[in-house]
Amino acid sequence: AGQAVESIAPDELRGWTLALSFGVGNPDALRRSVEATGARIVHDHVVRDHHRYVDADARQLAGSGADGIMVTGKDWVKLRHLADRLGDRPVLVPRLEITVVDGEQALADRIRAAATRS
Repeated sequence: AGQAVESIAPDELRGWTLALSFGVGNPDALRRSVEATGARIVHDHVVRDHHRYVDADARQLAGSGADGIMVTGKDWVKLRHLADRLGDRPVLVPRLEITVVDGEQALADRIRAAATRS
């Protein structure tokens, strides 16, 4: 019942239908990233940043008919207590990975300098 998926590659989402709930300040970029995988958004549960999830939220997501439910890591922390109400759909929590293409040492130096000032 509503268990977070350990790991799935973005290209594996092609053809999935998803219910989204992104409680972030600007969810449009996340939505575009989801659509770019080839997944289809069938329900967009719009919530504000810092939303406190309640039973009605879980019912809406579970009733969407989607193959999976996608939420941010921050939202999953707040929604997890309602996992038993999400049905048997997997819960997908995207993970951001950053690759520094150029200037990695300069970035590391600036981070270290900022950390030592704190």
